Amino acid sequence: WPSYLDDPCFHAADLSFTIIRNPYDLLVSYYSHYNVVEAKNWTDRGWAHVNGYHQLTHFDEFVRLYCSCDPEDWHVPSLNRNLFGQIFDDNNKLSVDYAIRLENLHEGLTILTDMLTEDDSDCRIESILPIDNPSRHRHVGPYQNLYTSELQELVEKKCSAELSIFNYTFLEENINRNSPIIDLKTLDL
Repeated sequence: WPSYLDDPCFHAADLSFTIIRNPYDLLVSYYSHYNVVEAKNWTDRGWAHVNGYHQLTHFDEFVRLYCSCDPEDWHVPSLNRNLFGQIFDDNNKLSVDYAIRLENLHEGLTILTDMLTEDDSDCRIESILPIDNPSRHRHVGPYQNLYTSELQELVEKKCSAELSIFNYTFLEENINRNSPIIDLKTLDL
């Protein structure tokens, strides 16, 4: 996969950011992503065709495999080592300055925009942002509905670092809504 770490423009940027998401919700999206690209005539079953690659047909199979396999056996090893692998370089050092919580995308991007400009009126982004996440898996209801207590425990163990560092829990209501953007440079990792 092409990496932003290989892009000279990334290293020349004054500021970098990424979007993070509750790992429980992220795994539902990972599994349920389905995209038909007519021009290329292929179907993506899960991110990067995870379900086709591993021959998965149910969410519980996906979670069990994700939480138990050796990262090198996963279709994209870096995503199995850490769901937020995009924010670390090959030496496990932070590569971006800020993380915006998907749950607070609008507020986070507004804060980021304010940080980048003194004249808010010229760079306002709020008119182009969606109000909520239009993910296709939303038709099944809250992500919590897809997890048994066993699956929840597997993810809690596998993603303990991501959950702890970014203050996520299984229950969305427990998310710290007062921090839509996280200054990653201040984290002690």
